[in-house]
Amino acid sequence: MRHEPFNLDLASTHLQSARLRSAHLERAMLNGAQLKGASLGGAHLKHAHLAEACLEGASLRGAKLQGATLEGANLKGADLQGADMKDALLDGANLRGTDFRSALGLTVDQIVSAEPSSTTQLPAELAADERVQERIRQEEQEVLPRHRQA
Repeated sequence: MRHEPFNLDLASTHLQSARLRSAHLERAMLNGAQLKGASLGGAHLKHAHLAEACLEGASLRGAKLQGATLEGANLKGADLQGADMKDALLDGANLRGTDFRSALGLTVDQIVSAEPSSTTQLPAELAADERVQERIRQEEQEVLPRHRQA
């Protein structure tokens, strides 16, 4: 398999509240980028690298995230309604308050590999899955001791 080079390298760039609606960022390198509150609705992020990126409160409604790497990303409070999540990697991503209702291609395996919470909004069939419910319980139990120590 031949790997295509990144189209754009914005790793660790500060793009808080940036307006990037419908932007073509396929294969972009955005690892560690600060995108808090950014508007990325309808953005083309297929195979983009967003590991450890801060997307807290970002709007990603209808974004194309097929095959994107979001490992360890902060998606707290992000809006991903209607986003295409097929084959996206969410390992260790913070999903507290993330809205995935109507997201496409989202799987149980993606959710259980991440850090979902009782505030994560999921499509009904995923929210009802026992593995997802168990992962949420585990995550909630891990969070409680951290807050008591703070």
